[in-house]
Amino acid sequence: MFVANRRYDRAIGLAQRFGGIAIRFDDMPAQLAEADIVVTCTSSPHQILGRDELALVLEQREGRPLLAIDIAVPRDIEPSVRDLPGLTLYDMDDLQHEVARNISVREAEATRGRSIIDDEAARFARWLGSLDVVPTIAALRERGEQIVQQVLRENESRWVALSDEDRERVELLARAVVSRLLHEPTLRLKDAHADSSDAYVRLQAVRELFGLELAGSSWLEGEAGEAEAAPGVTSLDAHRRRPA
Repeated sequence: MFVANRRYDRAIGLAQRFGGIAIRFDDMPAQLAEADIVVTCTSSPHQILGRDELALVLEQREGRPLLAIDIAVPRDIEPSVRDLPGLTLYDMDDLQHEVARNISVREAEATRGRSIIDDEAARFARWLGSLDVVPTIAALRERGEQIVQQVLRENESRWVALSDEDRERVELLARAVVSRLLHEPTLRLKDAHADSSDAYVRLQAVRELFGLELAGSSWLEGEAGEAEAAPGVTSLDAHRRRPA
């Protein structure tokens, strides 16, 4: 690596820092014939590499290509050198264009990524809800039966004069009221896991409102006690293999 600077002491310091060789600014044209990549970044108010100068350099290179990267503002290299055979020039405009293109690609990938996450989260929620819908309904019915039994016990003293047939009618009436009350929530829970991505949220709300506790943790563990994979959920590797 060669480092050139109008102040030779600065060139020496930078060259030592990166393991390069310092050259005097006036010797730069000769070194350009040997270099493969040239990076310019000076504070010069005028261009330091013109078309005629670089044309002579390219003649000395005998067909070897030269890459020039001009990151100075204003430019260090005359823009008209772009059409010289064997020379490729990139300046700040090119870099800005590349940055903008990369940002656009990233934004498109981010949008695609968010879509994948939304789809998979919805699938997972449906799967999670489907595992607990039957136990939740059973627990809801059981809670209803507990309430019926509790109310009957609390009012036992009031029904001393009732016959066995009347007691049976009262119990049937109480259970009918509870059954009617739970009928609509039961239907909605059965439909939720198949048609809605918020099935698990609904189940959690029902458990919270009715104070239900399910035995075990079947929604995350299989018969062997190990976590089961959610059916229908696509792995990240599969998404990576999909064409954009």
